[in-house]
Amino acid sequence: MCARLASTPVLHAPHVLLPKNAEPARALTGSWGDLIHGGMTDPPDKLTMPALVEYAALRRDAYAQEPHRLHMNSHDVERLLQSALPGGPWVIRKPNAGMAKESYVASRGEQRVFVKLDMSPRGLQRLAEIGVTPALLGSGEYHGRPYVLQEHIAGTNPDWQWFSGHLVDLARVIKRYQVDEELSSVLTPSVPLTYHQHVLQDLANLEAGLRAAVTPALLNPLVQQAFQELARQASQLPVAPLVPTHNDPNKKNWLLAGDRIYIVDWDDVVLSDPLRDVGLLLWWYVPETSWAEFFTAYGQPLDESTLQRLYWWSARASLRIALWFDRKPDPAMATEFATDFLAVLHRRPNPHAPFNLVVEGRGGI
Repeated sequence: MCARLASTPVLHAPHVLLPKNAEPARALTGSWGDLIHGGMTDPPDKLTMPALVEYAALRRDAYAQEPHRLHMNSHDVERLLQSALPGGPWVIRKPNAGMAKESYVASRGEQRVFVKLDMSPRGLQRLAEIGVTPALLGSGEYHGRPYVLQEHIAGTNPDWQWFSGHLVDLARVIKRYQVDEELSSVLTPSVPLTYHQHVLQDLANLEAGLRAAVTPALLNPLVQQAFQELARQASQLPVAPLVPTHNDPNKKNWLLAGDRIYIVDWDDVVLSDPLRDVGLLLWWYVPETSWAEFFTAYGQPLDESTLQRLYWWSARASLRIALWFDRKPDPAMATEFATDFLAVLHRRPNPHAPFNLVVEGRGGI
């Protein structure tokens, strides 16, 4: 599939439009920045879908032109820590795994602290209180840069076999943060979106990303046509309540520590469809033959309505990740996730899922 995508003639001037029968975004209000990041404030500016797409493109361009922040040195991190947690000196190192945002691990005696720059503490306190993420130790701004300090817990990231073998635990942890009313209240914007407005806002961001994409696979007519199909399906999605979602619950953001299960890196926590997180986890880590077992524990029937939303949000996630790799740029990974996008949208087997690779005799990850 990857080879076919790469060899197909590309669209040199891609312009993806939503179907004419897609529901318009009605009476979306607020500043442009709030619109893109999920919050809503005054004053009222009625934005149609094309306007949302244009804004998303402008926001993307503005972000690309922003000067990259200089990384802090160890003295800066020490000063930040002392302002929040005064005491003796800290031993500071970079995390072992790569992080999208500037991060550090600091230790002082038995105390271990995870420092993350350019991150809002929104929702973290409540997530820690309900035992879903490590304790929040502090937050604030350092020279204009927001930061959070969390307890650093030593643990391991689960593999796909763990997810497949712990479906009851998986459902329990996800349900814990999705049904928490206090967390939902913290995340609710001043002018809440309806379900379909939320979906259309997300589509606007994806379309802006496709317009700016440079990876040949993303310019391929198959992907462009698939986005049209994604938009068409969006108008038919069954309405669901918007609940707290992590937005990137891949295995690197799950942490096993003894008998505790944590989820970390809540940078993009947002109110969304409950299956936004569920779909990604099942699509990547759980064979379809086991999905019914998960949904029994989750307390929801695995019917066509559920499958419709699960596949849609999984397809949306694969396309979003492909666009993220396109921006890095990493064309090989962008192509892989473009392939995944086509597969999940049409309900085909995941071409890169580890359990499928094992079946085909190519090993697992």
